[in-house]
Amino acid sequence: MILIIEIKNLDSKVACECMETGNKGDVWLNSGAWLAIYMPLFILFFVILPQQRKMQRSITLKIKKKKGLIIMANEVIKKYIGKNCKISTGPYGTNIVGKIIEINENWIEVETKKGIQLINAEFVQSVKIYPSNQIENRMSQEP
Repeated sequence: MILIIEIKNLDSKVACECMETGNKGDVWLNSGAWLAIYMPLFILFFVILPQQRKMQRSITLKIKKKKGLIIMANEVIKKYIGKNCKISTGPYGTNIVGKIIEINENWIEVETKKGIQLINAEFVQSVKIYPSNQIENRMSQEP
């Protein structure tokens, strides 16, 4: 089966005649063929693409909310300035034991046995506060 498309120019208007040729001669394109051509386009432009845009918007909103929570987490950590703590950055990250000195934007400055270390607050997973005598024992045990 061969699909022939004829384009005619009539007074600056373009007319398109689509014909299907087969064994029985020239026949206009039937409604089943129109559905087969235009239904996938309709589904793509009016169903699939709007759903993808909606999902992208919801993901960006979640990211913005998460960033807002990170700023709030910094505010929560600020009340522990001057206290001894253990800061964990996740299962594959490091655990830092020391005293929180200062918090600037996304960075936490911690005084440890090795010296002063900076931690990116976005990667902090947990903070555990220790009494001052217990932290000295922990700092002496760590390499």
